[in-house]
Amino acid sequence: MPKSKRTTSSSVKSSPKGNATGLVVGSSVVLKGEISNAKEVSIDGVADVQLTAEKIVIGKTGKVTGNIKAQSAQVMGSLSGDVTVSNTLTIHSEGSIAGKVAYKMLDIKLGGQIKGDIQAIGSSPVSASAPQQNKATVSSKS
Repeated sequence: MPKSKRTTSSSVKSSPKGNATGLVVGSSVVLKGEISNAKEVSIDGVADVQLTAEKIVIGKTGKVTGNIKAQSAQVMGSLSGDVTVSNTLTIHSEGSIAGKVAYKMLDIKLGGQIKGDIQAIGSSPVSASAPQQNKATVSSKS
């Protein structure tokens, strides 16, 4: 079982008494491990995780790597790895994503960045003979 590290005890918060459906990872926290069945996860610290949640919010100071699966995601910091968002993926002006990204709907604010293998969920896959079509770099810098 992966271990979690905390730099301060008050920087990780969850719902009380076994109803833990949400998790807040503060800016001073370094987290490594697995998070599953969460309703909402907010990360302002550094996390290397396997994460499954309804909603993930990566704050401006958040740096997340790993395998992420969520219904919706808001990215204001940085996210890298395999990312699957079954509904809306929003990349804010300070946000960046790198890796293998799948989404149903994509909202990139001016300044937001996305790099890697990008696939809209529900679109037909690109054939192996044309892998260049499945690779994209999008940058919305003014």
